[in-house]
Amino acid sequence: MGLPQNDKMHPDYDLWEKEDKVPKPGEHPAVRTKEEEALFKKALGSMELIYSMSNTPVIVLAMDDEVVAGTEYFSRGWCFFEFSLAFSFDNITNAYISPPVWWMYERAAELEVDTVEGFKKGFDKTHFTNKGDEDTVLNLFKQTLNKKVRAASLGAGEQA
Repeated sequence: MGLPQNDKMHPDYDLWEKEDKVPKPGEHPAVRTKEEEALFKKALGSMELIYSMSNTPVIVLAMDDEVVAGTEYFSRGWCFFEFSLAFSFDNITNAYISPPVWWMYERAAELEVDTVEGFKKGFDKTHFTNKGDEDTVLNLFKQTLNKKVRAASLGAGEQA
């Protein structure tokens, strides 16, 4: 599964980002079309569902040995968010068989990313490609964790 991305391999893309002049959707072949942008935004608004449903196994493919230093999986905002939610809902299926994923799993446990406070500690060390994503991600995490707490409370009330 994936969302349409801008072509950051385009020779002009780095310059556009540095000058904060990335073309708007549909204005250049290296950026999403208007239709793709609408789908992208709609999907982002529900991204937490993929990682927080208890019956959805999450396989983490960090591939840190194939990226530029400083852009590793756990240092990227959206990736950290996704990992933290999957960790919080106990959905990560390959932590015990993948040493890089196990390292992240242990780090997530140390930070207590299954709490808002712990998530914020780790989240403060991440970075985003797009400005403004920080607030979106933090709010999605809080909302999703609150749903988990409410569901657990409802379940406990039904058992009593």
